[in-house]
Amino acid sequence: MESTTSTSLPSAKRTIETLLGSPTLLLKAKYQFSLLIISSFSSKLLHLYTHRSSLPVLLSLLYLPTFILPDLILILCSKLLLFRQDRASFCAPRKVLGAIITIVTATASAAQISFYVETGGEIQWLAAGSLASDPGGIHMLMTGLPVFTISLLAFFAAAWLATPSFYDVTDNLLGGIFNAFKQLRVFMSTGRRSYMRIPDELNLDSSLHDEELPDKPVPSMRRALAISIAVISVIVTCITLQIVRPTTPPYAHMSGSLPFTMFESLFSNPRNTEFCLPHPREHVKFPFNEVFGNVTVEPAHDLFPGWMPQSETCHPKRHHSGDHGELSTLPSAQDGSEEYYESWVEPRGDRHRKHRPKVYNPSCDPLRITNLDKHILEPFEAVLSTQRPSIKHVVLLTLESTRKDMFPFRKESPIYDKILSTYEDASAAQHELNQKLSQLTPVADILTGETSGFDHPAENNGGEPSQTNWKSKLNEFHGGINVHGAITGSAFTFKSLLGSHCGVEPLPVDFTEEIKGRIYQPCVPQILDLFNEQQKNESSEKTSNKPNDKADFLSSPWESVLVQSITDQFDSQDILDEHMGFKNIVMKSTLLNPSSKYYPPKQEECNYFGFPETEVLPYLRDIFTKAEQDNRRLFLSHVTSTTHHPYSTPSNWTEHEDYLAKRRWGSEDSFNRYLNTIKYQDEWIGTIFDLLEEVGIFDQTLVVIVGDHGMAFDTPDGSSSTYENGHISNFHVPLLFLHPSLPRVQVNAKTTSLSIVPTILDLLIQTHSLNPTATETASRLIHQYQGQSLVRTFVPSKDGGRQLWYFGIINPGGSLLAISSAAAPWRLVLPLCSSAELRFTDLGSDPSEEHPVTDWTLEKLIKRVRKSHGDAAAAWVEHAEQLGRWWFWEQRSRWNYHKAARSTDRSAGDSQGGQIRKKHWWET
Repeated sequence: MESTTSTSLPSAKRTIETLLGSPTLLLKAKYQFSLLIISSFSSKLLHLYTHRSSLPVLLSLLYLPTFILPDLILILCSKLLLFRQDRASFCAPRKVLGAIITIVTATASAAQISFYVETGGEIQWLAAGSLASDPGGIHMLMTGLPVFTISLLAFFAAAWLATPSFYDVTDNLLGGIFNAFKQLRVFMSTGRRSYMRIPDELNLDSSLHDEELPDKPVPSMRRALAISIAVISVIVTCITLQIVRPTTPPYAHMSGSLPFTMFESLFSNPRNTEFCLPHPREHVKFPFNEVFGNVTVEPAHDLFPGWMPQSETCHPKRHHSGDHGELSTLPSAQDGSEEYYESWVEPRGDRHRKHRPKVYNPSCDPLRITNLDKHILEPFEAVLSTQRPSIKHVVLLTLESTRKDMFPFRKESPIYDKILSTYEDASAAQHELNQKLSQLTPVADILTGETSGFDHPAENNGGEPSQTNWKSKLNEFHGGINVHGAITGSAFTFKSLLGSHCGVEPLPVDFTEEIKGRIYQPCVPQILDLFNEQQKNESSEKTSNKPNDKADFLSSPWESVLVQSITDQFDSQDILDEHMGFKNIVMKSTLLNPSSKYYPPKQEECNYFGFPETEVLPYLRDIFTKAEQDNRRLFLSHVTSTTHHPYSTPSNWTEHEDYLAKRRWGSEDSFNRYLNTIKYQDEWIGTIFDLLEEVGIFDQTLVVIVGDHGMAFDTPDGSSSTYENGHISNFHVPLLFLHPSLPRVQVNAKTTSLSIVPTILDLLIQTHSLNPTATETASRLIHQYQGQSLVRTFVPSKDGGRQLWYFGIINPGGSLLAISSAAAPWRLVLPLCSSAELRFTDLGSDPSEEHPVTDWTLEKLIKRVRKSHGDAAAAWVEHAEQLGRWWFWEQRSRWNYHKAARSTDRSAGDSQGGQIRKKHWWET
């Protein structure tokens, strides 16, 4: 009995030493190798599992070799370079280095497992330093310490059990491959077909082992050839898949493996790592003293809620119960919007909301500048005093990827010079080119009232007058507002839609995560639903709920309709549409529904989202016609799509032109394809106006046109996309408010789509196009919005250093932020969870941003800006960075969103943005 016990004690001791990582054991190459590969592969399997929903199953299987390629490289390099069993020079340093890399990898992998168990997400190695310095992060790490310890001990135990078998199997496999290629090389060099034994001096064993192992059998020629072909096939397959694999997320991220991701974070650390985290490390206060001087408080009066951001009402006491600085009590809105949500939106359910979010209070917004106290623009005041323009319907057209300099296309523009520069003999090509470009956007010429600069006959300007009577009504005296200087609030379409439809600023995170919160302002469809509810309550008190006269539409109910020819399954648009209040929707699924009135579609799909816009024309006609028959009022939102990449026009469209000089080699230039989609879209907009005239509602319809974002084709670095691209051509967009009875006004205002909802409400109020109850409600709600009404004098700044600041989301949302202000020509692109440079430009002296000022630190950038642009510009940069930092977290608070900014850093359930939802798992 004593003998058995005494024998087992050393064994137990060795086991414990092994699990605790005996220093002697960690210096053995075979154990190092097993521990490194086991811990790294464990982390990789968890990484792939975390992103199991990021790609369709078939795509995950197709590109799986590229996802595990870094791990295969790790095995090969570590075995041949680091964990060799020889007694050559540098053996001791190599063992120490191997031990360090192994321990770091095992520790990081254990931490990754612990973090996943605690949060369901992954450690963001780029922001690991910020996590460690965050008290909440330290608490979370301490909570996961037991899981971390168990995981680390499990790695040590598994490596101990796998040693030396795992090392030897790998050694034999690599040695067999080496010998097969060596045998094939010898055969090729001698030309003999007889069996040959590889000389000992060429044997792989002699260089890899310090122990005498039996010689590996030399394979036959047939076996050597088979092994060589198999290995070459695997290598070629991996390289091919790596080349053709999309460069967009999440592909590259899914390939990440320890320890590579940790080393990468050392060299590509984000400029502002706290932006990668779900919560700020500490409460971010608004920089009043740094940005503002002696500002004047604006007390509330009448319907105006006032502006008192430093009042006690706006700064209630805070508590510190682990909520990272959320307010314990929230200020109430002063204009009824909170009451609106409680009485209207909340009863209809917000199934995605877990906690009651912060209510936006305009009197507490330090950046809000209103112009509702200003007079109506003089041309409007004159028309409204003598006429009564009638607005029965509102149509909002969102133009996909449409730059301002494409609406209309103008001869005197940098983009025209870019096109002309593609010709070797520009003077000879100019005449024919001008003829083509003069017909690029003839409808936009009429709608904006701008001069394109091209000489073209009047009869070619869009068709015969008898067929397009609406064109004669939009002239130099009538037509409405055309805005010069509008920029988008986001270079990502759905985030941009939130600004134009709801008057809110989006979340500075990847993709449409706004669907997981509550839109903090009522959207247009919800406002109109409220009008309907009020009208219904008033009608129930009367003997009849029918209007006395068909022409009296003020008591007619509103209907909100969303129409597009593409899918609503991309990035959860269907959920976003529901949140915005749309109930009647026509889209790709409608066109493909066999029970639809106009099934089947008459044209093929023209891009990866759906059909060309003309497929919805009969549906639009029915919507307008039925609304008139039923005496209903319409808010119709239509989103175009042909101008989106890959810029494909319908196959039966015969007006394709070559605007750029043809290439001798290669396919058609993408910019030339884009120009053709611009022409196609221009024709389609003209068709919509033809339809309004045909149905007889053009004279009573307010048409709002806005670009969701631009599209870069003329950047200094040659980039041609919106993805992580802060160039100004991705932000300048058209913005128009069209009505044949409104005066033609060219408004110079650096504004955003935040102005759309206030301007629509103001026009409905000023034209008396609402009944008294709805007018009162609209007059209260209009003060709730952040944007200004473009019917009134635009106010870019006020005393004390107050400016209208704009924060533009750069696709996909969480990496870069474009900051500008209405009172200055400067722009700052601020890296968020990104390793990009800070970038300053002056649109006053450099409108095409050909000479940006960049640097890696704010201090150095300010120094360079001061030298090149003066003290005022340098001070502006400093203020812009401070305000951008505050705004980033303020938006998180408004949306009650506390997850990682980058989609690749979220859990599987929260990392599916930016994809088209499929019905079946096998769809790609």
